[in-house]
Amino acid sequence: MSLATRLTARGGLRAKILAAPVIALALMAAMGAVTIAKLNNAAALSKSMADRTTEVEILRDSNSRQFERDRHMYVAFHASDAKDRADAIGESLDTLQGR
Repeated sequence: MSLATRLTARGGLRAKILAAPVIALALMAAMGAVTIAKLNNAAALSKSMADRTTEVEILRDSNSRQFERDRHMYVAFHASDAKDRADAIGESLDTLQGR
């Protein structure tokens, strides 16, 4: 006689009726633990992706500032008037410093 058969033969009607909900509850608890572990992993992955997105945004902004600075320097190199050249250089420095 197997263990399951002995337990069902020994238990009363109340034990037989409550066995299925207890097993279902235990399985749901196990599934809940697995779900929590998976959600924690997903949260860590999401945080990592947010950090990578921030890094890309910083790089993009830096590239944009460099492009604007180079454009102002191009204007300065091709300016015919000394005042226009000084203004373009000033714009270039302001862009580089983030003003």
